[in-house]
Amino acid sequence: MPAEEIVKNTLSLLPLLAITIPAAAAVVVLAIGDRNERLRNLTSVVSAVATFGVVLIMAIEVLGGNLLYFELGLVEIHGLSLNLSVDSMGALFALITSILWVAAMAHSSAYMSYEQKRTRFFTFMMITEAAIMGLFMVHDFFSLFIFLELMGLSAYFLVVHSETERARSAANKYLFMTIAGGLTLFMGILLFLSYYGTVDFIPPFRGAFLTYPFKAAALACMIAGFGVKAAIVPLHVWLPDAHSVAPSPASALLSGIMIKVGAYGILRTVTSFFYLPASHETETALNAGNELFENVQTLGFALILLAVASMVIGMVLAVMQEDIKRMLAYSSISQMGFILLGVGCLAYLGKEGTVGLAGSLYHIMNHAFFKACLFLGAGSILYCTHERNMFKLGGLWRKMPLTTLLWCVAALGIMGIPLFNGFVSKNLLHHAILEAQHLASEGSYLQATCLKASEVLFIIASGGTIIYFLKATYYTFFHSLSSENASHLEKIKEAPAWMLGGVGILAIGVLSAGLAPHFFLRFLIIPVVQIFNRLDPHGIENLQNLAFFSWANIKEIFWPLGLGIGGFIVGTRFWPLLHGDKEPYPAYFRLPRWASYDYWYMEGARDFKFAGFLIERVYAGARLTVFNVTKMGFVSVRFLAKIFFLLAEKPLDPVRERAIRYANLASEKVTPLIKEYSDDIAFGTLVIAFCLVILLAVTLL
Repeated sequence: MPAEEIVKNTLSLLPLLAITIPAAAAVVVLAIGDRNERLRNLTSVVSAVATFGVVLIMAIEVLGGNLLYFELGLVEIHGLSLNLSVDSMGALFALITSILWVAAMAHSSAYMSYEQKRTRFFTFMMITEAAIMGLFMVHDFFSLFIFLELMGLSAYFLVVHSETERARSAANKYLFMTIAGGLTLFMGILLFLSYYGTVDFIPPFRGAFLTYPFKAAALACMIAGFGVKAAIVPLHVWLPDAHSVAPSPASALLSGIMIKVGAYGILRTVTSFFYLPASHETETALNAGNELFENVQTLGFALILLAVASMVIGMVLAVMQEDIKRMLAYSSISQMGFILLGVGCLAYLGKEGTVGLAGSLYHIMNHAFFKACLFLGAGSILYCTHERNMFKLGGLWRKMPLTTLLWCVAALGIMGIPLFNGFVSKNLLHHAILEAQHLASEGSYLQATCLKASEVLFIIASGGTIIYFLKATYYTFFHSLSSENASHLEKIKEAPAWMLGGVGILAIGVLSAGLAPHFFLRFLIIPVVQIFNRLDPHGIENLQNLAFFSWANIKEIFWPLGLGIGGFIVGTRFWPLLHGDKEPYPAYFRLPRWASYDYWYMEGARDFKFAGFLIERVYAGARLTVFNVTKMGFVSVRFLAKIFFLLAEKPLDPVRERAIRYANLASEKVTPLIKEYSDDIAFGTLVIAFCLVILLAVTLL
């Protein structure tokens, strides 16, 4: 049944409440301040719980078949307005967000007790939640962009919280990437608007969007803009620094939710091509739709290659880390590659891409649970030990048994071990890449070869995930401490109850999604898949009947598990024998500085600054030219006036004197003004010239 026939539009206050509750809480938290910290912290937790309650009610209704909307009527610009509208995809993401916020706020109420500027932290946590809720509750790219930028700016204060030199550097890099990504996204949205005449997620049916370079440029800009938020390679350089310097509850949300916003945007962009309005289901429209899928297949292939690069590069960098939070940050880059792989398979497979979409959505949910759980667990370790280097920890399972248990649950989830949530989503993603490989074998040999290599790298990346989590878990919790490191860990106690409660909420999610996959598929994932009515209905039926714990699926974990355990044993047993006790693990190996993405980004920033100086010289020349030309104009007018009146007869003498007096007065008064505003005049001239060049290029395309 087409999606249009089963969805009802319902006016509701629930979307508005989901945004206004955390926004109002931010005002209350700011008003309370440091005068009553207990009340301030309790207000933040209660706000997060209340938002979860509202979102849960909303999600039940939306996932049951209704589409909720609320007319805000804000920011009316040429037919574009900021209104709220929640479909099943937005409801799923909002529900995940609200759960993570409850866990993070509970953890924060204990974790932040020794931090500075706590009121500012809780205020911007609430503002960020309101912004994220807003971007999951809109129906067009323009509204999504507004909330996305609000989220990016408010999250800056979470990254820079400690205000150390390292935090400021990371926050500046994050802000620069956020602005650059936002501008790129906005350009893509404008190009999208110019082609479709709308910015809705469900555009009118017009045939192949990727037929001409102009439309492909719009798609590339939108995916690049969202890709910065998602931290996909090579747009990931801000993430390791930002995640490692932010307070652990903020890191949990940066990794668990905020980078998912980028994945959400990419999903929205790609799936825009999978809507086919029922009123256009004619033979002509269906033929055009088939042509559309052929063009989108190219996009899917490119996304698969980007995904594999993110998986492998993030995995390699995570293996090399000794700082727990940086290891988790690089792991997020790798896991975003898994999510992007599902999106790429969806686009590549077209109407057969159900398993790719389901795998991507399930892994988004899974990653939110286990990665946020791990970051909060790392926060508990840092809170109790004041140490982040895993090689300076050890034996914590005796001191912090509950934290150890919760960490291990999340680690088993991300490693993809059966009965934990990562096993389900990675199983779906593996099926998707196999289907894409089968489709490619019927056509291009090059694509078939690349997709076969992608499957191999998928297995290697999964094995690498097992390596670095075995390493982190072993050295942090179970490895015996050296005498010099053991002294400062003697008085360690278990984390406070509030912190354990926040981590425990997410660990329950890891276990639930692993033990009852069909429940989550039926009530959370499949309602999202069903809104894309170009997908094959038989694929949805097959999804409901998948036997995840069959031998055929369980044995797929053996290759990654063998690679992971083997790599871990080599690292912990044989490496020290070759290099001595001072190098306990190959994590101390470092690539040359020139081999890092960050190095080239910094070089690019220097080149950008140099280009800025060149532009400044051009700009200064333009400013001086404006001033000199204006001044010469006044001088010329005065000279011509004198010549005219000297040649005229005496009756014109009074007029001549008055004209000269006014000319002199104008020169005295206006010339300083021209000098004062020459900057604006010159800048405006350059902007107009740049816009004319862009307009000419667009017209020619």
